[in-house]
Amino acid sequence: MLIDIETGIYASLILYIFVLIIRCMKHKHLSRSLNKKHELLVFLAWVYFSGLTVLTLLPIQCPPAKLNIPVSSMIQLNPLSALYPSRGFSLRNILGNIILFLPLIPILSIVRKRIFRLRNAILISLLFSCSIEFMQLVENISGFCSYYFRQVDSADVILNTIGGILGFSLYSLRKSKSEH
Repeated sequence: MLIDIETGIYASLILYIFVLIIRCMKHKHLSRSLNKKHELLVFLAWVYFSGLTVLTLLPIQCPPAKLNIPVSSMIQLNPLSALYPSRGFSLRNILGNIILFLPLIPILSIVRKRIFRLRNAILISLLFSCSIEFMQLVENISGFCSYYFRQVDSADVILNTIGGILGFSLYSLRKSKSEH
C-alpha cells in the first residue's frame, strides 16, 4: 500500500477538523470566544506545515520494503551537490528549497504573536530543515521510502535555511514599514 500526497492532504484536513473541535470545546468550557482572525491564521499555518510535511515526506510505502542500499549512498554531504551536472543542475530544486521555507518564520511569528530575532530565525529554519532531512533518512533506512528514494542532502539544509532567513528579512522589513 502506498500512502501518497493526496491521502496526506485528506488526513491533515480531517485531523485539523478534530483539533478545531477540541479547541472550540476548550474555549466554550472556559467561556471564551474564539478569535476568528487568529483561528484563520492558525488554519493557514496548519495548511503550510501540512503541505511542508506532504511535500518532503510523502509518498511512503507500507509495509516497508527491504532496500539493499548502503546508508552512505543515501547521504550527500557536499553542499555544492545541487550544482553538479550529474544531478541535473536544477534551478527548480534550488529555488524550490528556498521558496519552501520563505513562509516559515513569518507564519510562526504571526501565530505566536511575536517577532523572532535573526539568530532564532536561523536556528528555527536550520532545525526544521535538519528534522526533515533526518526523517527522510529514517524513511530510506526503514524502507518506507522504497517507492520514491530521497537522498538526504546538505545542500537542501543550506537552501532551506536561506529561505527561512529571506522570509524573516521580508517579514521584518514589512513589519518595520507598517509601524512607521
